[in-house]
Amino acid sequence: MSGFNWWLVLFAYGAILGCLLPFAGHRTLLLRWSRKAKPEVWPKWTSLPTVTIQLPMYNERHVVGRLMAAVDQIEYPRDRLHIQVLDDSTDETTDLARDWVERW
Repeated sequence: MSGFNWWLVLFAYGAILGCLLPFAGHRTLLLRWSRKAKPEVWPKWTSLPTVTIQLPMYNERHVVGRLMAAVDQIEYPRDRLHIQVLDDSTDETTDLARDWVERW
């Protein structure tokens, strides 16, 4: 094995480890600090937030019935729930969605 400098490989390996050492030390400090910190207690909600659900559709005539039935099963206060039907269909999906919206 003449001509191959093992000390050069060892030096490069040591230099790379030396560059990674500060990152490992920082990670260790973060782990210690996170274990000492107590978790925050979330305040209880005084009222539920308003939620908007968007239903994007494009030529989904085979799916629109199941989608609308699933949305109808959502248990959330109706005054806090907004549902937007976004439809650019070129088939009868628009009519099916419109019928459901009128019934709902």
